[in-house]
Amino acid sequence: MIHADHYPAKRAKIVITTYPCLSEGPIEIEKRAIAIALNPADLVVNPFALNALAVARKARFYGLLPNDVQLPPFSRDRVTALFG
Repeated sequence: MIHADHYPAKRAKIVITTYPCLSEGPIEIEKRAIAIALNPADLVVNPFALNALAVARKARFYGLLPNDVQLPPFSRDRVTALFG
């Protein structure tokens, strides 16, 4: 787990973090192969997350949403564009 007060000395294989910390140096989002969002509807309207994910060129994105969720059109379009 990485947050503002904890920076491990070596790169972890799995990182759990919040959207504002995605662009922190030790996370190395640009080198990650997979990114999983537990609530992609929040991710696509969060400027911290969008800026960090723009750097994650290698990553394949997965988003988890409940079956019964109804996204507003703007969020639905962005979630579809990012996660397919």
